[in-house]
Amino acid sequence: MSLVQYRAQKSAEVEKRRSQIMDLFLAEKKTPREIANKTGIKYGIILRDISIVRKQWKKNSDKHIEKIKHRDLAELDAMERQVATGFLDHIEKDPELALKFFDRRIKVKERRAILLGMDAKTQTIIAARTNESEIGIFLDR
Repeated sequence: MSLVQYRAQKSAEVEKRRSQIMDLFLAEKKTPREIANKTGIKYGIILRDISIVRKQWKKNSDKHIEKIKHRDLAELDAMERQVATGFLDHIEKDPELALKFFDRRIKVKERRAILLGMDAKTQTIIAARTNESEIGIFLDR
């Protein structure tokens, strides 16, 4: 058996083991200790495999979320162009309708800001020396 074949076989075994562990952990609601007792797999390996699989799932979901975010941003750009065109087309003919287009454009911009996290609360972190009087002066500025 070549090294490549050996690694492929080992990788397949690890994936099968992780799948079995996650089935027991999630579907059957078994604890890592119960999984170890049922399967004969070492407790430490079970903990490590659960951690690795969770990290992989998070990484994959983060990628998926980014794809959705990019698609939604492109759709919002197209909507904003359509709404801006509608506003310009109606500003003189029908000012009341033009205002509705303007309001819609604001809603599109608000949605974009939410999607980009631009409206998230900001945190100000203040670093200061341990001398209390210096901290008080720094915070008062």
